[in-house]
Amino acid sequence: MKTNYLFPYRLKKISGVIFLISFIVLTLLYFLDGFEKFPIKAKVFAIVADYAMLGETKRFGWIEDSVTGEILVILTIVFGIIFAFSKEKYEDEMVASVRLHSLVWATIINYILIVL
Repeated sequence: MKTNYLFPYRLKKISGVIFLISFIVLTLLYFLDGFEKFPIKAKVFAIVADYAMLGETKRFGWIEDSVTGEILVILTIVFGIIFAFSKEKYEDEMVASVRLHSLVWATIINYILIVL
């Protein structure tokens, strides 16, 4: 039975760099209100689109909106997971056991927070 579900070590460096860059850019854009300054416009499906200034609400339709924040969040999450779950250069059974127990506890705490 395969119990090692980790990514290869060679992905650790590149995923760490991309994670760090996307996290810094996301943080800067969030605190400096830069999402409006650097919009990446795309047509997206919206369940409810509220245009407050026009007093108009659109339901279940396609709208054009900026997806800059969503792209940066997805990059940060995906490359953060790859970075966190990549093998170490020298990984023995003790390190693998600690990582497995950490993953189990992180999953349990995550679902407790979701339920709360």
